[in-house]
Amino acid sequence: MPTETLHIMVVDDDRMSQRMISKRLERLGHGVTTADNGQEALDAMQSGHCDILITDWMMPGVSGPDLVRRIREADGPAYTYVIMVSALETEQDAAAGLGAGADDYLRKPWSGMELEARVRTGERIVRLDRQLRAKNAELQQTIEQLTRAEKTIETLEGFLPVCSICKAVRDDEGDWHPLENYIERETHAQFSHGLCPKCMAERYPEVEAGT
Repeated sequence: MPTETLHIMVVDDDRMSQRMISKRLERLGHGVTTADNGQEALDAMQSGHCDILITDWMMPGVSGPDLVRRIREADGPAYTYVIMVSALETEQDAAAGLGAGADDYLRKPWSGMELEARVRTGERIVRLDRQLRAKNAELQQTIEQLTRAEKTIETLEGFLPVCSICKAVRDDEGDWHPLENYIERETHAQFSHGLCPKCMAERYPEVEAGT
């Protein structure tokens, strides 16, 4: 059983082939949807991502190769691993399917073990793509944090517009903030409040005298 459920779409104008492939993949624990032709598959992918696409070659309207080309041209937010299934047997046919953008080519009649092996290969690629995208997102977040920190340092090293009466600080947008709030927001530092000896003597002389 896979550690993480993947969404697989089976595209075939032959309902029997759809059911055979779907049942086999559902036993592996994946979520499987079907489409009767390439256009139906494209419409479905407009509203939801597909991790692995298994498509027949010969279909009315949008064929398998055309479907794959349009998926690759769309360049979605995550990678879709494509397995092309066809009764065409020559090396030229396989090369044409892969040239259209498919990742793998499965000849009919296929065996269940071969289908599962091809899908497991797709699983590994999809998960590696997810990990890479997650790492890239973390890296981008780190870069943004460093950029903000650099801007904060530049601001704090330069001149700060401070009100001479209430000591509020004006930010780059022209808004005024209490000094503590500004520093906490820009540096992520937190204040711990107390009283210095001078203020203690002025505000609480009885306490100072008692000491």
